[in-house]
Amino acid sequence: MTFLDDVDSLKAKVGIGSTSPLVLFGLFAVIIAVVLSIGFMAWGSFTSSGIVVEHSEKSPQSQEYESSSSQLIYVHIAGEVSNPGMYELKHDARVSDAIDAAGGLTENADQLSINLARQVTDGEQIVVQAYIEAEPGNSKSTDASDSGLPSSSNTEVLSSKVNINTASASELITLDGIGESTAAKIIAYRQANGSFASIEEIKKVSGIGDRKYEAIKDRITV
Repeated sequence: MTFLDDVDSLKAKVGIGSTSPLVLFGLFAVIIAVVLSIGFMAWGSFTSSGIVVEHSEKSPQSQEYESSSSQLIYVHIAGEVSNPGMYELKHDARVSDAIDAAGGLTENADQLSINLARQVTDGEQIVVQAYIEAEPGNSKSTDASDSGLPSSSNTEVLSSKVNINTASASELITLDGIGESTAAKIIAYRQANGSFASIEEIKKVSGIGDRKYEAIKDRITV
């Protein structure tokens, strides 16, 4: 049976025997075109929605990284810097970054009193100490073995009062009864709580009681 015979049989079944074959071909073509169009539209909608979902997804690791990268901390820097004050820094900033934010060190800064590589923490106070140089020819520069002083190079420091708000560890240990451990505690207390309001406040530092305070009160200032 030929294709035309099939067409004649179909025409007889549906009651369109008088319809032209060309009209039937056109009708079939329209039906096929509609079916294909619906199929293409459905496929395009599926693929486009898949792309949107793919782009909207982010891994937990990337979200955590973006969150940590956007964190900021606040640091108070004082002492021998060009512009003392509070500055906003990145969460992984170093002491050197804080100093740069404050305009850099002054000419009087004691660079050995700070660790530029140390990572800073939120709410920290950084105090850059001033460099103190002994004046030559001072009559109080006597032999350390006779005077009981630690060394002749420290005579000038010992002859003047020590500012407990700005003194470095090397200056603090010149005080009677203050060793390296206590000096470190004084600096740590200062960084955590800010400057001392009075010399009596130094007794709040662990290891400094009334007896030790009486021994150093005439040698310290704020």
